[in-house]
Amino acid sequence: MSISRLIERLNDRAHDSARATDLGHGILDGKGNPVFYVAHSPALPQHIVATEELLGFQLPDLLREMYLKVGNGGFGPGYGLIGVKDGMVEAGSSITSFYVSSQKTDPDEPMSHWPDRLLPICSWGCGIYSCIDCSKPNSPIIVFDPNASDYLPWEECFIPYTPSFEAWIEAWLD
Repeated sequence: MSISRLIERLNDRAHDSARATDLGHGILDGKGNPVFYVAHSPALPQHIVATEELLGFQLPDLLREMYLKVGNGGFGPGYGLIGVKDGMVEAGSSITSFYVSSQKTDPDEPMSHWPDRLLPICSWGCGIYSCIDCSKPNSPIIVFDPNASDYLPWEECFIPYTPSFEAWIEAWLD
């Protein structure tokens, strides 16, 4: 499917609070009011450029177009995509700050190195994230589940999920 057709389909779903995310329903804020997830305002082009400069690599074309034409996170699988600057954050982090902090080796866990160009983009809760492998042409989706590290080697906490970011988004839309 063309990127423009995917963007059109994403816009239809991303701005509908009943369908914008899979898991962002029934959540209450600190005052007991329901929180409805919808796409944030689109990212500014300069925020995409700054993100890519800080990451040291380019975002996949589809993800870049989603940020610029649909919204700066807040929609998509799980609790929705994490945004770039001024967008949806996860635990106070944009994709840039999350990736940069993940690249730092934990002195208490020296074997737990985060793979290069593996960009966390979506939370499922309990520390589980869907990530885009930006080192590969089709940008496959890898699920990171740190909960398995209690009984599996660290590298086995990164589970291949779909062969491409586009396939992952299409499956969510379908």
